Amino acid sequence: MPVSRCSTDQKTHCTSTPEILFRRDAAAKELWQDCYPALSQLRPGLHGAATSRAEAQVLRLSAIYAALDSTSVIALPHLQAALAVWDYCYASASLLFGMSTGDPIADRIREAIDASGDGLSKHQIRRLFHGHVEGYRIDAALETLENVGALTAHRQPTGGRTSTHWSSMKEDGQAENAPAADEEPAGA
Repeated sequence: MPVSRCSTDQKTHCTSTPEILFRRDAAAKELWQDCYPALSQLRPGLHGAATSRAEAQVLRLSAIYAALDSTSVIALPHLQAALAVWDYCYASASLLFGMSTGDPIADRIREAIDASGDGLSKHQIRRLFHGHVEGYRIDAALETLENVGALTAHRQPTGGRTSTHWSSMKEDGQAENAPAADEEPAGA
């Protein structure tokens, strides 16, 4: 049995209320065009999942602010207020989720590399799991972390096989404590 949102007494009002079509004024259009690319950018991990569709949320908030001002025109102050609320939500999600990927293997690897101070070799990473995680899962987790910009791999020749050393990435995109090209990574 479908449930109606309106009671019998309200049905006439609910069906006769016109739809409000919102539009932006010139200043709001300009700001929207400037901020839309950043709002619609895909972000990885749990933080990205929590903040996806930012443009839709900001659009809804700006329409709510216009409606509260009894207008169908979204003006610059409405959009600026919506962006300020979104910035707060985005910062909150950053604090809650940080660099978490949602994959417990990838998150454990990232935490161990961050705690190590100078990164870990692939052999050291495999030892983290005491043989309880298959190599392909570790490789997939490392690839995920590299793709989201959390880690970087440094491949160095040794006497035999090439050694891979993984380091955390700083916020500026530079590797933290990456081994020098002529330096042998620990545990290789």
